[in-house]
Amino acid sequence: MKSLLFPLKEIIFLSFISLTIFAGQGGCGCENESRNSSGEQPGASSSASQSKQGSKISQKKISAQGNLNQWRTSSSQDVSSIPSTQKSEKLITIKDFLSQMGDTAAKLLESNENSSYLNLSYKRIDDTGVTALAKALEADSTLTSLNLNFNKIGDLGAAALAKALEANTTLTSLKLGVNQIDDPGVTALAKALEANSTLTSLDLCYNQISDSGATVLAKALEANNTLTSLNLYCNKIGDPGAAALAKALEANSALTSLSLHYNQISDAGATALAKALEANSALITLNLDFNQIGDAGATALAKALEANSTLTSLKLYHNQIGDAGATALAKALEANSALTSLELGENQISDAGATALAKALEANSTLTSLELYDNQIGDLGAIALAKALEANSTLTTLNLRTNQISDPGVTALAKALEANSALITLNLRANQVGDSGATALAKALEANSTLTSLNLYNNQISDPGVTALAKALEANSALISLDLDFNQIGDAGAAALKEALKTNSTLTSLEATKIYVTTRFTIYTPLFGKNFRK
Repeated sequence: MKSLLFPLKEIIFLSFISLTIFAGQGGCGCENESRNSSGEQPGASSSASQSKQGSKISQKKISAQGNLNQWRTSSSQDVSSIPSTQKSEKLITIKDFLSQMGDTAAKLLESNENSSYLNLSYKRIDDTGVTALAKALEADSTLTSLNLNFNKIGDLGAAALAKALEANTTLTSLKLGVNQIDDPGVTALAKALEANSTLTSLDLCYNQISDSGATVLAKALEANNTLTSLNLYCNKIGDPGAAALAKALEANSALTSLSLHYNQISDAGATALAKALEANSALITLNLDFNQIGDAGATALAKALEANSTLTSLKLYHNQIGDAGATALAKALEANSALTSLELGENQISDAGATALAKALEANSTLTSLELYDNQIGDLGAIALAKALEANSTLTTLNLRTNQISDPGVTALAKALEANSALITLNLRANQVGDSGATALAKALEANSTLTSLNLYNNQISDPGVTALAKALEANSALISLDLDFNQIGDAGAAALKEALKTNSTLTSLEATKIYVTTRFTIYTPLFGKNFRK
């Protein structure tokens, strides 16, 4: 592969200009939207982070679309705007550069006999360049994976790739995320899928696919029996498109992963997909994050889960699901024995919904991950979940970040940890945990031997609570990661943590910041960090 890629690097030294918009998201940024933080400013109170769902949705969608448009606009700049040190006398415009790069890549592919993977993401390839590449693919018999994320490929380029797929018999993975492919281009690709029998993964995230494009893809899925993964994240697909895809799922027996994250699907589309799940026995992962699904859609999906025996992961982050939807999903969990991961972060679930889910956990023996971050869960919900943890022996991850849980709820969770031997990760970031809650958790850590990650970032823990946790670390031999950043750690707490680390040999990640308050400023001084022992 080196012989193929190294010449490309010499040719495309201009390819990284103005590509900072999506830096840090990895790949095309479509596969995994980062939700590592709760969105609040460090040190902000957790109550302030409880914003309205409508404003959250609009702000995030406007931001994401704005970044995408900015990137697409910047990708059309010409060489005259490139710093003089990077100009090439042989290149007059960026378009010329793209064409040269595309042709060169194609020729390298034609002459290569050993390459199985070609990464051409972030290379500003347009339809001209990808057409040359597609022609080479028609004859190529070695390439199995092609990454064309973050380019300028439109419908003509997609049509050229589609023609190649009809002839190619080796490519198994094609990534076309963050391009400019509209319904005509998707229609060509869909037609190719009806004939192609080798492609297993197709990524079309962040394009301009509407219901029309989704409908032709659905028709292709009815005929295709090899594609296992289809990523349609961040397009313009609404309920009609979702319904068409759902109908295809009733007949399709190959697709195992479908991502419709960040589209325009509401209850009607979710209901259609639910009906498909009752008949489908192949789909393992369904991602409906960041849509407009409410209680009615969640209830329909819940009913489907009672009958479905293959879906293991259901993602419903950032929708409009309230307690009624959560209660319906809870009832499904009592009957379902396949689902291992349920994501309900950033919805409208309060104590009532959390209590229903908790009751289901007492009976369920398959769910391993439950995400309830950024909801409206208080102490009553936390107490109910704690009771469930005393009985449940399968849940390994519980994410309660950015809720309204204070010391009574945390004390109940801590007591449950003394008996629970399954939970590995507990996230209580950005709640209202104080010293008594931290002290209860410390007592639990002295007895618990399975929890490896505890996140208490941005709470209200001061020196007494930190000192108790530090003492627990001297006895605990299981915890690997502890996040105490942006609490109220002073000299005494800092000293206790440093003393504990002289005895503790298992903790590898300790994030803690000492706070020093003056009349004008609050100063945060990092004490430790990830991989601090290195």
